[in-house]
Amino acid sequence: MVAITDSHSIGWVAPAPLWARFGDLSHSANRERFARPAILRFAHDAFMDELLALLAYYPEHLDEWLAQNETWERPMRTPPTAARLDLPQPVSHLSTRLTRGVEQPARAPLSAEASADPLKLYQPVHQRHYLVTASLVCRRTGLPDRNVEAARQEQVRFVLRRVLPASEAGDGAAAEEYAYVKNGNTAQWCPVGEQPELLVAGEERLPMFPLSVELDTDRKRTLMGGVIPVGRREAYLTAPTRSPDAGGANATGAAAPVPDTRMLLLQMQVTGPWSELAGKAMDDIERMVTTPSGLKYDFGDRPSPSNDHAAIRRSREQIQTVSWYLLLDLARFMQNQLPSIWRALSDASARAGLDPTREAPLLDHLEQFVLVIDKAALVAGTGLAIDDVPDNLADALRLFASDPNLAVNLEAREDTYDRTDHASDWPAFLFPLADVGPISGVLTGSSIDPKTGPFPFRVAGDDLSRGADRDTTLANVASALEGFEALIEQALPAEPADGMPEVAVPPRNARYVSAARFIIRCVYERPNCGPREPEVLSQPTEPFTLASFFDPEAPARAVRIPMPLDISPAGLRKFSKNASMIVSDTLCGQLRRIRKFTLGDLVLSVLPWPFHKDLPDPTPAKGCADASGKAGMFLSLSIPIVTICALILMIIMVSLFDMFFRWLPFLIMLLPIPGWKGNKS
Repeated sequence: MVAITDSHSIGWVAPAPLWARFGDLSHSANRERFARPAILRFAHDAFMDELLALLAYYPEHLDEWLAQNETWERPMRTPPTAARLDLPQPVSHLSTRLTRGVEQPARAPLSAEASADPLKLYQPVHQRHYLVTASLVCRRTGLPDRNVEAARQEQVRFVLRRVLPASEAGDGAAAEEYAYVKNGNTAQWCPVGEQPELLVAGEERLPMFPLSVELDTDRKRTLMGGVIPVGRREAYLTAPTRSPDAGGANATGAAAPVPDTRMLLLQMQVTGPWSELAGKAMDDIERMVTTPSGLKYDFGDRPSPSNDHAAIRRSREQIQTVSWYLLLDLARFMQNQLPSIWRALSDASARAGLDPTREAPLLDHLEQFVLVIDKAALVAGTGLAIDDVPDNLADALRLFASDPNLAVNLEAREDTYDRTDHASDWPAFLFPLADVGPISGVLTGSSIDPKTGPFPFRVAGDDLSRGADRDTTLANVASALEGFEALIEQALPAEPADGMPEVAVPPRNARYVSAARFIIRCVYERPNCGPREPEVLSQPTEPFTLASFFDPEAPARAVRIPMPLDISPAGLRKFSKNASMIVSDTLCGQLRRIRKFTLGDLVLSVLPWPFHKDLPDPTPAKGCADASGKAGMFLSLSIPIVTICALILMIIMVSLFDMFFRWLPFLIMLLPIPGWKGNKS
């Protein structure tokens, strides 16, 4: 006769020391709490010593450590029994029996009231540690412990799952639990399906360990515990979520598509900064120009053309510098990711080998990205000719393809660009990816209608240089760059020769981050029993959220940074000079330049006309190298570097508060005015 073991004879329940505290199990609420694991909270780093001492001496007081909602203003009550635990003293059988022999007062059943807010777990940096605990029992009279046979590869672990309401998980979603599935270095949240008591293939299992406890019946029990990895919050929240349509539990549906890191690299290095550059040009225009007609970049209506000339020159120098480096990044991207198009730029004969539907449209688009700008005004005072301004984006990239020294010289620059000095190694061409308007109208003082604006391009025949207002102009920029990205994505090969670039992928499920809820299920695995006796999963724990590193409600560790007591020269000489600061030659020159700037200069530089005043323009930055010519300053201090950082931060904060709030008393100061009365009679 063959006996078939009932697969439901094993199960997970709450920790054994809590069983007597649940009251009458005929009530559904008490039965629900009895069947689910418990989360324990500890408020110091010696939590394992405290847990072992608690289970040895006062296991019936385990409920005092059950996690509850808390903030730094309303912290959870410190367990009263914790004061009776002597952690440094080793636990012995004699001391345990003597302590347990003292009669303990009867304890009331646990309250069944549930909090309206989900439980929030804080990180170890907040001095909080959490353990999930449960008992693995056989469902027979007395609920004896189930023996885990390690020799048969049996294990107890737990899984952390994410809970998403069906409305947020997606249309037609039938699953609320999502499993954290890892595949190599990538991870994603996969829907569990309609059977949450089953594991998902590849689901991450976290370890649990046994804990021995002796109850009043003089019978030892074994609890299973595991540390909840709250510190991995960012890894859990940034993992993408697979659509429920891809399959349920143990499904082999396709994972959510991973963004092409080549496009992310393009957006980070080229199109994103290009869009920001156009926005900076718009900000410069609005700061320099305000006209009676409301057209903020009609420079001819400004009454002070000389001031505008200096401001526009400085803005154009900054824009052109950034434009050169953006063109360099775009050229390198095309050279590495689009080699066939890059060859076609420098060799017209290679154009015939391009794919007519995938690659040729991008090359045509580069030639249709035409620069519409007053070239004579752009090169005025630079020593360059009109022919030194490429007509379109393709021509600008051809300059990098034909002269490799352009990239070398740009990477070696240490000074700032000066429009009047093209004898240096700056590129001998101008191609601004943004602009602030024509200089000629400002120099002559004539009222003209400028032909260009923040985005000086005509793309595929459409003049996008200037819209009716700021929003329209920036919308034109966004639309043009999105079309440019789409053509590049279309031209990219399916599999790059050198592999995908390693670029951090931003989270795709950002809208779930703030309200992300999790649960834990304990798992008993029996790999040698086959499919007839699958894994045994517990009921879910109470839902909880994971606090961020900078959570404003989190408790805070006490941080103490000692400051030097004796700051006299004789006192500081006692300490080793173990903190050094090295300032480069270039940065040293910049520090010398800003010594002439005052707070008044900074305030006037951001005010509109007629209060605006440009920052002082001292002589160009010169290095202050030492004899070796490599370092500008070398400071050696006898104060620990942590103390230096804390001191600098304190000085900055105090200075800012003093600057911001010094004028507040003037708002509440009442000054009598002679002869001014509300009722002169």
